[in-house]
Amino acid sequence: MPIIVSGSGGATTYSSTGSYTSGSGGGETTYTVSGSGYTTYSYSGSYTSGSSGSVDIGPGFMVVSASSPAITIVAGELVVSGSSYLGTGASHQTRVSGTLLVRGPTHLSGAVQSKYVYKTGDYTLTLDTDYIVLFNASSAATASLPTIDASVDGITYVVKSIGAGNVHITGAAGTAQIINGGQSYTLSAGYAATLLGYGNALAPSGYEWVVILESVPPP
Repeated sequence: MPIIVSGSGGATTYSSTGSYTSGSGGGETTYTVSGSGYTTYSYSGSYTSGSSGSVDIGPGFMVVSASSPAITIVAGELVVSGSSYLGTGASHQTRVSGTLLVRGPTHLSGAVQSKYVYKTGDYTLTLDTDYIVLFNASSAATASLPTIDASVDGITYVVKSIGAGNVHITGAAGTAQIINGGQSYTLSAGYAATLLGYGNALAPSGYEWVVILESVPPP
């Protein structure tokens, strides 16, 4: 049975206590806003959409005010048609555990905060947590790249030597996943490289690494 909350020109509020689970037999839960007003839907418990149900919000907006996590998607997809504003202040965060797939242009207004790790010796990069790796080693260090497969085709890393030692970047053992046609790629002190792991039918394992950008230290 649908739940329809509508308002025209003003605010309409729907509140409840406890928890609500929509039907799994194709039922639909709908929150509809018409005109210039807004609708506030409030639970002191939890809301769960059934396996075959859906939640339709429009044409308006939804405000979620709750402790973290405010919205949890256990399975399925969140599809946004139109603009989506996530957070209004520096303390507001949107976290994605898994893969965030964006189809189409992305506009970022403001600074981008990137995850990095800081190492003083040999290190093996990980698929799940690493992106920028800074090596501050007094002597030569080795950066070992992970093995690429279809699930991470197109993965990129940025490796930078900020110490006195060179950084030797290596692919998988042997010639399975080479870098720019060789087993290793060396960064001199002060240099940085952006590496891309991609599918290549001619490579022994079907994948290899290529340096798409190398940055030289400033004069």
